[in-house]
Amino acid sequence: MSNILASGLMADADLSAKQYYAVMLSASTDRYVSLITNANAPQVPFGILQNDPDAAGKAAEVCVFGVCKAIYGGTVTRGDSLSIDDTGRLITDAITEVLAGNAIDLFHCAYALESGAVNEVRQVLFVGPRVMGKE
Repeated sequence: MSNILASGLMADADLSAKQYYAVMLSASTDRYVSLITNANAPQVPFGILQNDPDAAGKAAEVCVFGVCKAIYGGTVTRGDSLSIDDTGRLITDAITEVLAGNAIDLFHCAYALESGAVNEVRQVLFVGPRVMGKE
């Protein structure tokens, strides 16, 4: 895998059960990352957590660009454009919901390199957040 990992980041909590989930920059502490817990807020995905820090203040390895492992939140087909669900898992973009005006704060952030199902860890190309929405 070829990717760019952000250095010097720390977990803001025990993220040992959240390896390969999307994280965002902490709203309260510099250089810390938090798990995305409510994509409707909206919360901007910063990257994909690649290690499993077991306490606040432990080093967090976050892929901010490139090929990395990520956990799926539903059925995904190779080549799908991906966004984040409300638990930090990657899901197929709901562009039809955006176009219908039902969801305006979705962030496209990756492409699926492998097909998979809910809770499977697969390879993706993380490209960073891009807002999908109506003008």
